[in-house]
Amino acid sequence: MIGFTVLVFVLIVAVGAAAAVVARSRAADQRPQHAEDPPTAFTPASPQGAARRLVTLALLAILIVVASVGLAGVLAVVWDAGRVEGLRAGAGRVRRLSEPLAAVLVAGPAALALWWALWRRLAAPAERRSELWVLYLAAMSTLSLVIGASTALSAISELVHGRWDASSASAGLVWAGVWLWHRWMAAHPTKGPTQTRELTDLAPAAGTAYGLVVGAGGAIAALGMTFSRLFDALVDPITTGSAARGSWWQPVLGALVWASGGAFVWWVHRDRRGSAGGPSVIREIVTVALGVAAAAAVALVGAATATYAMLRVLVETAAPLGSRLDTLPIGLALALVGAAVWLLHARALRAGSGGAQLAARLIVSTLGLASAATGIGMLVATALDAAGAQIERSATLQLALAGVSLLAVGGPTWWRAWQPRSSDVAGGAGSTARRVYLTVVFGLAALVGLIAAVVVLTQVVDVAVSGVGADRLLRQISRPCGLFAATGLVAGYHALVWRRETAAAAVAAAASAASATASASASASASSTASASTAGAVISTAAPRLSRIVLVAPPAAAALVGPLQAATGASVTHWVRADLGIAPDHLVSGAGSDTGGDGMGDVGELARRLQDLGCPVALVVAGLAESPEVIPVKS
Repeated sequence: MIGFTVLVFVLIVAVGAAAAVVARSRAADQRPQHAEDPPTAFTPASPQGAARRLVTLALLAILIVVASVGLAGVLAVVWDAGRVEGLRAGAGRVRRLSEPLAAVLVAGPAALALWWALWRRLAAPAERRSELWVLYLAAMSTLSLVIGASTALSAISELVHGRWDASSASAGLVWAGVWLWHRWMAAHPTKGPTQTRELTDLAPAAGTAYGLVVGAGGAIAALGMTFSRLFDALVDPITTGSAARGSWWQPVLGALVWASGGAFVWWVHRDRRGSAGGPSVIREIVTVALGVAAAAAVALVGAATATYAMLRVLVETAAPLGSRLDTLPIGLALALVGAAVWLLHARALRAGSGGAQLAARLIVSTLGLASAATGIGMLVATALDAAGAQIERSATLQLALAGVSLLAVGGPTWWRAWQPRSSDVAGGAGSTARRVYLTVVFGLAALVGLIAAVVVLTQVVDVAVSGVGADRLLRQISRPCGLFAATGLVAGYHALVWRRETAAAAVAAAASAASATASASASASASSTASASTAGAVISTAAPRLSRIVLVAPPAAAALVGPLQAATGASVTHWVRADLGIAPDHLVSGAGSDTGGDGMGDVGELARRLQDLGCPVALVVAGLAESPEVIPVKS
């Protein structure tokens, strides 16, 4: 009786709230609008309007969820009628039907009334431009897709095994309807959201991610079970004399249901606008994070696992063949599916932005580097373990095989993605993104190496104080030493590359600045009069006019700037050499003299050499040679 009273009270409140919203919406639509009327407190652009939309959409989402769960429960009871013995009795059926039916009767009409009021408001452009509207559609579309697809695929998979799951089937049917409803609202020509593409692509991107994860997971499970059955059929006749029996195809077919369902969801939500519209940022993030990064990680783990199993088959001849092949099926499945997804999305990124391509390349490089560094660490630990007298040989051998597998898989992957011998990698050598990446990798490797070094020193001190043998010390420091060696190599290499690319970036920036200054000086001198004829005796009229000189000389050569500028008519910039403390005597012997002095003879010769270059920008390097080196610079 109390439950019935509460149910009636909730029903009255929900219907009253929905009626109030409908009445307010109808009154607002019928109210005459005048141009001179001031805006009300609840205009769409006001904070009150945003709060009203937030409350309305949140309430609508809650009501839809409650009504959908109730409707799915009602359908499950109806479909189970006559199948379950407990439901043949009227009391049991009523008991199972009461709660979902109450939810449908309460939340269903309230949700429809609230949606109708909201739908009428969406005729206003400001309502369609609201971020809350597109976020609501994205959230409800994703929720309904995940629940509907998961329950529907679960029901179909159970049918493959000969079982009927009414709850999953009814939930899949109801939530599929909810998804279609919200997809229709999102694509409506006059009431769908008009926000930016980055927001409207939230729901399709989420659907793509869900379909990719479910499809890849189902494919891995199906391939893994198939390979396992195949290897069992090959091994069992040798080891036991009889092949494995059983209905192995049912789990494989159930996994294929999930794989095909995920692939279908991915295909429905994939971007069909092609290169004309260009992928949005949210889609590129999903592609890089799942299609490239996660898929590459799965492929590398699978390849390393399969390599490890095959190495065990070749090396551990004393162990049973079945135990050596136990990880090969799942390894092959992970490698094949991960590589397929990785290559598919890497090809799709070619039409994307350069930033997404660079991010994908750096992520793959990081994965390969981590795999190779882990393999090196394991090999170092194996070497230290082998030096001990009390280390189990089988464990040391397996550790060595694991290290070789990781190094064999991660090394080529890192080399292909990073391209250490190429000076024109993705993003350009010396680019800001690469330098940030180098800094992060160096910092993390140095931190891990420092921790490993602390652990090693702690163990050394502990063994020295306790006075135990060297075998125990080797056992305790083998893993930390391997980690320290691997991270030391990583940190040292990336520090060297960072220094080289930072220097390259500085040179490129200086050259760009010099080129810009030279272009500005040339433009200014072209529009001025020919008043520099006193120093133009050595200027060739057929060659471009010298406009800028960069003098690289010791500090004492600063006195040469004025006479050289007067003799050539070009602007002179003095860069101080740090490796020479004084200027050569033959260069500055007459730097402070007049035009007719002996020193000006040296400056005049230098000016003639500069003008003979026929280049608007020149670099003069003064060292310990008899005469400065004059280098033409291409602007």
